[in-house]
Amino acid sequence: MQSTKLLRKIKDLKNKKAKLDRAGETDRELLIRLMIYKECKNSLNNKQKRILELYFESGYTQTEVADIIGKSASTVGNYVKAIREQFSYLIDNEQLPVTF
Repeated sequence: MQSTKLLRKIKDLKNKKAKLDRAGETDRELLIRLMIYKECKNSLNNKQKRILELYFESGYTQTEVADIIGKSASTVGNYVKAIREQFSYLIDNEQLPVTF
């Protein structure tokens, strides 16, 4: 499922960044991917950001997110779909369109 893939991608980016930080190293491609992630996240409205944080970053189910934010599970599902589409670049592309 695309949602699970996005969740893994976000966690993977953050874990790699943490490892590099601990080792005192940098990875330009990783930094660019994190910048893209942050730009995508910043383009979301507040409700979408909250759902991103709860569902994709924290791993709550759509039903749990719905209970937390006071919306129906189907509404949360619609938000999840929109977020997934917005972040499809992170999911679908292993290579960045940037030459180093």
